[in-house]
Amino acid sequence: MIKEYQSLNAVSFVKEMSYCKGKAYAIAYTRKNLGKDFLPPKADLWQVVTYIRYSIHGEISTKDCFVLVRDTVSLFKFFILSPFSFILVLKDLMEGKVRRTHREFAENIQQRSIKTLS
Repeated sequence: MIKEYQSLNAVSFVKEMSYCKGKAYAIAYTRKNLGKDFLPPKADLWQVVTYIRYSIHGEISTKDCFVLVRDTVSLFKFFILSPFSFILVLKDLMEGKVRRTHREFAENIQQRSIKTLS
């Protein structure tokens, strides 16, 4: 992995952050396959907050959001950490940092045709 400092696409140097359903699904998939104990407790809590945040920005319903991680996140933990995620979501929206890339993807799919070779 190559780390680029002051890259144009780095979160620190741009005014927007890309949010899509894929980031939330990636966290859910990782948690499902590696189990709930693969992270230290503090990092685990932050990952759940981040997952909920990405799910909100990715416009995933609350039900679907929980169903994706129900094997690794208790309902209690999910709802206790939700307010922290909502605060970050509001902060992102007020700062104008949100760019919902899944919407762009959906629009592009309608404009283009994809051909596959069989």
